[in-house]
Amino acid sequence: MKKSSFVAMILSTIGGILFALGMCMALIPEWNAFRPGVVMGVIGVVVLLIMVLVWRKVPVGTVRR
Repeated sequence: MKKSSFVAMILSTIGGILFALGMCMALIPEWNAFRPGVVMGVIGVVVLLIMVLVWRKVPVGTVRR
């Protein structure tokens, strides 16, 4: 496994968790955490966009399909 594909895998995991937790915080009214949830969701989306940029740097032949 190349370093860039490993970094993309780690970034996608972190970004997905941040996005999911942010959406839970924003949508569950009992938590009273709408604004922090939106902020955390946006941070998750930014991490996922960084992951897309890293993934595009991976050469086509290095990823097994």
